[in-house]
Amino acid sequence: MNYQIVLRITAILGLLIGLVMLFSVNGPMGVFSADNSIDYNNYHSQLYGSALIGFAVLNWLASSNGNEGEIRTVLLANLITVAISFLVSLYQQLIVGAGFLNWFIVIIFLLLSIAYLSSIRARGRIKDSGKT
Repeated sequence: MNYQIVLRITAILGLLIGLVMLFSVNGPMGVFSADNSIDYNNYHSQLYGSALIGFAVLNWLASSNGNEGEIRTVLLANLITVAISFLVSLYQQLIVGAGFLNWFIVIIFLLLSIAYLSSIRARGRIKDSGKT
């Protein structure tokens, strides 16, 4: 899959989810049955939202700029992030029982993991074919 498309899709998703978590804390917290009456839950949700916005900007800029090494680094960092997120969300679903909506998140992280792995492999093939 084209790495630019994957980075831009991730940037858009990150921006949207980040804005929701930053400005509408009670919505996402309520969906996942988290206790939003505890201040530190709201605080961590807002911090995570701001981090997602930052990652969204990084991914958007990396989708159109950068040399081969920088692009590969950003793709690898994103792969690690979404793969760990997939494992955590799958654990939450299977062991803790986080609810039906969590399956949607498990699937999103699985698809993003596959897309990033595919992009990294495609970038490697392009790089290798350029040397011959």
